[in-house]
Amino acid sequence: MHAPMAAGKRLTRRCVLAQLAVAAGLGLLFWPWSAPAALAAALGGGVMAAGTAVAGWRGFSRAAPAAGDALWRLVGGLLIKWLVVLLGLLLGLALWLLPPLPLLAGLLAAELAFVLAAARRN
Repeated sequence: MHAPMAAGKRLTRRCVLAQLAVAAGLGLLFWPWSAPAALAAALGGGVMAAGTAVAGWRGFSRAAPAAGDALWRLVGGLLIKWLVVLLGLLLGLALWLLPPLPLLAGLLAAELAFVLAAARRN
């Protein structure tokens, strides 16, 4: 029996954990340069992981919705994800004045981790 909602929840969990691991690793990698650079890298990856978690929660929270409802829930989750990411960028750059290069590196590395974790077959 195929359970797509359960598979979606497992995929979301796998992607979020991969993104958090990359964010922590990148934060440690940037630590020798400076603490703000390490924080920026970790924040970039953490924000992307939070966005992925919110998108997965939004997209896979109900059991077996109709096809149109499922599509709109996934699209809505994706929009919310990018709003969370933009809010994290805004906070990191404008409010906390973190260095932009490590912040963007964290975002990009976490997105790459998402793609690789999603492409992996069980």
